[in-house]
Amino acid sequence: MSAWLRVHRLALADAARRLGAQPLASAFSIAVVALAVALPILASALVQSVSRATSGLDTDPHVNVFLALDATDEDVRRVETALKAHAETASVRFVPRAKALEELKATSHLAELLANLDRNPLPHAFSVRTKSSDATRLAAARADWAKLAKVEQVSAEFEWAEKVSLWTSFAGRALAALALVLAAAVLFIVGHLIRLQVVTMKDEIEVSQLIGATASDVRRPFLYHGLIQGLAAGLAA
Repeated sequence: MSAWLRVHRLALADAARRLGAQPLASAFSIAVVALAVALPILASALVQSVSRATSGLDTDPHVNVFLALDATDEDVRRVETALKAHAETASVRFVPRAKALEELKATSHLAELLANLDRNPLPHAFSVRTKSSDATRLAAARADWAKLAKVEQVSAEFEWAEKVSLWTSFAGRALAALALVLAAAVLFIVGHLIRLQVVTMKDEIEVSQLIGATASDVRRPFLYHGLIQGLAAGLAA
């Protein structure tokens, strides 16, 4: 057992000596491998941050219908009836302007400014859940609702959140492919560096074999050389 440990200790010392003999080249190769390892890690952290930030977004198909500021209660009832009767409507929620102002005061840093206003600047609004998220059908429904009297604006705010969710999912798949490509690149780089070491020490290897060194004895220092470089690159990454 002591002999086994001795040969591995000598191989490790030899690998460390080779790295120390070429500090600039060793540092450069370690930096290249570290960069290849760090890129997917940084990209993964970014994608996960975006995913967490967008996980709470409302991506259900719904449309916000805002009425004019001078809309009366009769206008509200008429628009609500028209919205509920539409074929694309799944449910309708009315948000009176007073409630909208209270929610805005509670959820923004403008509460003091809003409290000093002479009148409520917000309109009555409806949040309409639609049966479909198909772009063509939604566009037709929005056009119908925009034609209603006293309707000032119609917007589908969920669309951008849905696009962000799709892009995040795509980024995750692209990141997995990038990680595979970079893993292959790391293996190629480390293998190429070891191959260069073998070529530069060809005469020394031949002499070692002449005095009885086995294939394992020849390979062992190079394996430790790659292992040390990989560990150093991992720590740097």
